[in-house]
Amino acid sequence: MKLLKTGEIRGAIERCEPERIAVAYVGLDWEKFIDKEKVKEVVVSPTEGSNPKGIQSLVDCLSWENVHFLDNLHCKFYIGDQSAILGSSNLSRNGIAETGLEEAAVEITDLREIENLGSYFSEIKQMALEKYPAEEMKKQALSDLYNIWRERERSRGTEEIEEDGEELLDYAVLSETDFYIAWYGDCDNVEYRGDIENYESLIDDEMHFAAGDKIRKGKWVLCWKVTANNRPNMQVKPHWLFIDELFENAVYIENEEYDYTTVAVMRSDREPVEPPFELTPNVIRAFKELIGSEKYLSTFIGGDGVYYMKDTFPVFKQFMADWKKMVS
Repeated sequence: MKLLKTGEIRGAIERCEPERIAVAYVGLDWEKFIDKEKVKEVVVSPTEGSNPKGIQSLVDCLSWENVHFLDNLHCKFYIGDQSAILGSSNLSRNGIAETGLEEAAVEITDLREIENLGSYFSEIKQMALEKYPAEEMKKQALSDLYNIWRERERSRGTEEIEEDGEELLDYAVLSETDFYIAWYGDCDNVEYRGDIENYESLIDDEMHFAAGDKIRKGKWVLCWKVTANNRPNMQVKPHWLFIDELFENAVYIENEEYDYTTVAVMRSDREPVEPPFELTPNVIRAFKELIGSEKYLSTFIGGDGVYYMKDTFPVFKQFMADWKKMVS
């Protein structure tokens, strides 16, 4: 057993050529520190310390079947055939790079101890399988982690915005609530009331939803305008809105009944973050054709009663699949 200090850990992990990894957190640049062709399974915590894009990259490399989630995982170890690394280093630049945080670890070469660590990996993996027995549960957890990071990035400005954003065809759909697809119309006579009045000067954009609808902060909304006869407005481009704040019972229309009193607000004083994908002309054309089709229009517009966003959730994944097919 050999003590490893910062500056020695990276080389030891490279020598180890780990096949099984258990770490609390994964960074975006995890591929720089291990041979991805050697890794077979990873257990990671899908909580705020992990970069969701890093986890998505792991999944793209190993498949959902071989990436396991355990929320309260805190140990960090890397197991290869002839050695194992056990210590404080997460699978990230901060944890492994020579210029990262001050870390410590031990390199284990005793085959019996490596076998014991392998048995512990199996225990942790079983805990993860019991916590997240279905792929859809892991996808929902990763989707939730994206929300947490987006809110943090909006507040702190920690994300670098790429000149060219992600394309629709590259977008990985994780859950039925990855983002919301919501229509809006002309409504110039609404008035604010309550707490939202204190934020009026900070409102960059807003969307109104029915009271009691299942809307959450930290989500993107794809906003599209309808005509007077409830068809997609072909003259107005859809756009993205990020929900920084939610206000209930926040708007009304004088002497009229108005059901859409929950207001989602995008603040003007927050840092920009990348939306799910770019709305290119081709993507927009396909969207308007699809959303206005007989298959989807009634779901995304609603009937004569109050329209609820939650009614669109069951068809979201199929809509995205059809949208991608039209663009490809």
